[in-house]
Amino acid sequence: MKASYKKAWQEALNAWQTYQMSHILSDEEIEHWKNWAIWMVEKFQRTYSAVEGRNGWLSQMYCNGRCLNTLRLKALTAIHNFDLRRADGTNSAERLFDKKFPDLFEWTLERVGSLSLPREGRKGSVPNSLNLQNCPALSG
Repeated sequence: MKASYKKAWQEALNAWQTYQMSHILSDEEIEHWKNWAIWMVEKFQRTYSAVEGRNGWLSQMYCNGRCLNTLRLKALTAIHNFDLRRADGTNSAERLFDKKFPDLFEWTLERVGSLSLPREGRKGSVPNSLNLQNCPALSG
């Protein structure tokens, strides 16, 4: 892999050096475009491991037999895009759209409203604690 990366880098460098615009741009403009390219590359990461990233996590969910239906998959996608954050405090939607989004939890709480009361349990017979028919000391 390293050899193929080096070869690709060398080919790109040769293409850049023979390109007509590479000799016209100032050092500041080249630095600007390098920073832009780094900024764009940081937004798109590829993970190779089966346990890394969102797709790896989803494949683990499928393997665990938890049955991901479409609604749950949509919810997990929203959590991944708007709630999971990097060390710098940004989520993937903020990095992609270059805009701040409201906190997902707070946004959801504003829209849920009040929750319904729990169901009442079945009314069963109340056991008589004075009636100890199954006690071995009382039988026979």
